Amino acid sequence: WDFGDSYQLPGLLLNGTVFRDSDGDGIEDNTDNTPFDHDGDGINDAADAFPTDASESLDSDGDGVGDNSDAFPYDATESRDSDNDGVGDNADAFPHDPTETLDTDGDGVGDNADAFPQDATGSSAADAVDADGNGLIEIATLAALDNMRNDL
Repeated sequence: WDFGDSYQLPGLLLNGTVFRDSDGDGIEDNTDNTPFDHDGDGINDAADAFPTDASESLDSDGDGVGDNSDAFPYDATESRDSDNDGVGDNADAFPHDPTETLDTDGDGVGDNADAFPQDATGSSAADAVDADGNGLIEIATLAALDNMRNDL
């Protein structure tokens, strides 16, 4: 027997020749194009970022997520886009809503659906029609109502 190194399986030593299958793929090392390819993906372990995962071999951005699984293989700050809107979950204020990505005013309403995306309180017009904050419009005359309607 020849026990090789820590990366090799034991090999049979016959007449000075070692017969070994270092990666356990059933192909003897002397005829195996990738004798150190433990996951069988065709990439030698030394060049494989994921030597035990046959579905991955590259991690271009070094984020620990293989390029095949990484929605943003060249951006180390992102790897998923749960809503498939093209914006990574880390940068998406609404990672599960494909119609929204930003909430500029921080009011919990996405900019696309927000009538006033720069104003977390709603709008100055809304403040004027409910001056006391009781939820009712403050109107004393029809002229005031008409003016308010024209200002909205």
